[in-house]
Amino acid sequence: MTERVLAPLDGSALAEQALPFARAIAGETGQLILLEVGADEDECELPQRLPGIPARLECATGDPAEQILRVARELRPDLIVMTSRGGGGAPASSLGHVAEEVTQRSPVPTLVVHPVDEGEASLEPAVMRRLVVPLFGSPIARAAVPTARSLAKRLRAPLHLLTVEGGPKSEAELLASTRAQLQADGIATSIEALPEGSFAAIAAALGSGDLLVVASPSTGGEEGSRDLTERLLREAPVPVVLVPAE
Repeated sequence: MTERVLAPLDGSALAEQALPFARAIAGETGQLILLEVGADEDECELPQRLPGIPARLECATGDPAEQILRVARELRPDLIVMTSRGGGGAPASSLGHVAEEVTQRSPVPTLVVHPVDEGEASLEPAVMRRLVVPLFGSPIARAAVPTARSLAKRLRAPLHLLTVEGGPKSEAELLASTRAQLQADGIATSIEALPEGSFAAIAAALGSGDLLVVASPSTGGEEGSRDLTERLLREAPVPVVLVPAE
């Protein structure tokens, strides 16, 4: 069960756009851990900036990516929730250095939110209407299912499994078995067959309020699968949870 959520912050409004997702997943019974990494201890302003959010507050100094990974190893949260870029000025369509380092090396799943530059973002818990899991290509894709199941139970949201039309019979049988297991666990589960397993097809299947859950491409699999996962992480129109594959 996803109960401990780590949300790294850098003092910027962009980074704080991850907080609605972190708060929603932690809920009332989980633990939200806010980590601010600054140049020195005097720059840690979490208590003053976010006084109304119930959370454990952590501050650290040094390289942001290294400090986030250190805290993740020490505290072992179930999930890291962060924006793809913070106050460092990375282009809107890319991953900043910190997010890239964390997603590549994190020992736990990482939810990446692409922030928007315009306006003040609400810090109220986000509403996520369903979890979407592409289950085609490399067998590593199925490593995303346990995390998706945990998040679905935590958020009380349905799971939507994506496959490709005309796949092998063995893949269809495995998909049906996965759906049956999820439904037996009390999770409403649906299946959608896409015309192809491309980025465009997956993006077209996503809607507002969706959360995409994919397995990490860094631990193996075919090059095409790695390229697809990396593009989804960088360009998908919804937040993406990247799950480290064993």
